[in-house]
Amino acid sequence: MARQHHRCAYCGMGFRESPIIADGLDFCSEACIQRYDDHPCLRELPSEFLEHKVAEASQVPCPKCGGPGPINAVSSHRVFSFFFITYFATNTEIGCVRCGRRQCAVDAALCLLLGAWGFPIGVIGAPIQCVRNIRMIRSLSAGDPFKGEFRRTVLDDLAHRLEEEDSKASAATP
Repeated sequence: MARQHHRCAYCGMGFRESPIIADGLDFCSEACIQRYDDHPCLRELPSEFLEHKVAEASQVPCPKCGGPGPINAVSSHRVFSFFFITYFATNTEIGCVRCGRRQCAVDAALCLLLGAWGFPIGVIGAPIQCVRNIRMIRSLSAGDPFKGEFRRTVLDDLAHRLEEEDSKASAATP
């Protein structure tokens, strides 16, 4: 039996695990439920409007290189090892596809060069982080839609602006 594919109502990430259900919607994590609850004004807006705002926010020049958009959030993964000490890191940055690919390629190379020198975690962790970086490069090449951190950032910003306008309007009415 194939597992059902779910999509988080807040961040848009797809996942196959059992969703966390709140208000009749599927969420990928408690953090997304909390962000959704923190911004009740977003519940009143149609999903098409929210998707349009996310796509609109992506059509700006890259903040890293100044090149043309679209921009998105790209997560790259690193591992550094030395004997019994191993350090893992995930770096999420907003940038264009070219900058995202470059960052993932650099981090994959660093994993290969500096990741496998620790035993046993580095030997196992370095290939895993390299594969994660390669998968991110492939997803950037496929032109995946805006999801995850970029979508959350845009929706949080939109919610804060709507809440500011609401408070200004309520302060202006006597």
